[in-house]
Amino acid sequence: FQDRLAVFVGENDPLARTKQVEPKALAPYQWIAVGETSGLFDLTRETLDRIGLPGVAPTIENSGDVTMTFRMLESAKTCSLLPLMQLLPYLARYRVAPVDLNMKLQTRNVAFWTTQASRDRPEVLDFLTRLQRFLSDRFSPQSLPEPEM
Repeated sequence: FQDRLAVFVGENDPLARTKQVEPKALAPYQWIAVGETSGLFDLTRETLDRIGLPGVAPTIENSGDVTMTFRMLESAKTCSLLPLMQLLPYLARYRVAPVDLNMKLQTRNVAFWTTQASRDRPEVLDFLTRLQRFLSDRFSPQSLPEPEM
């Protein structure tokens, strides 16, 4: 499925309550790139260039569980580029919020990996069925506008 990327900050950060944030307001923040293996590290750099912040680069790379990124967002002047739909269920629990940028960020394909031998296991099939149901109940493809280039 596809998910739209969003910039996240702690829910108490002033940008969490600001409408139509200009990308230049994100320049003084320390950027957290989620692990290189997720494909988001270089994507963060590319996105910063695309939104007009070519001199800004991630200063922290978290290669562990994303909850560590949430904790950093909650407690410091940091921001991170993360998939929006996947994080919506966690917003209240981890006190993070997407920034309302005055531009749309790109979408990306999201995949879940398993070994060839495990792909037909009942628990994997059950997980995929429940994930598809969850996402289709809450989001439609029309809710994700085309990315701006």
